[in-house]
Amino acid sequence: MITIIAETIRNPRFVSEDGSQINCFVKFSHMKEEHEFTASAYDCEKHGREIWSQCINGDYGEVKAFEPRVIDFNIPDEGYQLNDSEIEFLKYLDLINEENTKKSYRSVAILWGVVLDKILNTLILRSFPDKNPNKLDIRTFDKKIKFSAQHNLITDEQSKRLNFIRHIRNEAAHNWDLTGGNSKLIENLKSLYELDHSSLFEYIEDAEHLIQMIYSGSAAMISIALKNISAGLIEEAN
Repeated sequence: MITIIAETIRNPRFVSEDGSQINCFVKFSHMKEEHEFTASAYDCEKHGREIWSQCINGDYGEVKAFEPRVIDFNIPDEGYQLNDSEIEFLKYLDLINEENTKKSYRSVAILWGVVLDKILNTLILRSFPDKNPNKLDIRTFDKKIKFSAQHNLITDEQSKRLNFIRHIRNEAAHNWDLTGGNSKLIENLKSLYELDHSSLFEYIEDAEHLIQMIYSGSAAMISIALKNISAGLIEEAN
């Protein structure tokens, strides 16, 4: 796993009343531009804790005071009720984040495959409500991607992204080697980088880093896109 290096840090300000979180602008070595970053005293990542400590010590000037903000989301009094699919998705995200925190990147790769398989399955069944699910040729992740592409449920680019993810998931599930020595793994991780992340991140050929930052980012983006398509089908049906 690569070492995250903060090249520049500026404009720290408290964003929690107890002082445990500080926002600042940071240029990291693995990113192409400066971005706002929240450093926490209890960050699961070492660089997050170090940046917080440095800010507290005054290394980057005085930390600006915490200013409470009131945000009005115009949510109706009755609120919004999550449906079962959304609750399940959030549970999967919590589990993936937990594995990420433990640096269990093999589990992260496999879990995103499980999530996307289920989301694609739901999308297909909602798109063909009158079909007998047992007669649809969608038993595997591969077949679900092909079926969705053939019936224009997903775009060509989404199909490519899903296949890169599928290959990575398969390597995580069936190959003991999740390092730079696994050429198929690296090839597909680099393809995801070029497709989704080349404008934001520097390319660093480290398998664990690529799974954590690149693979997970692409999987999250396609998951949300497919869930939005699936939700639109429910609205049309109603």
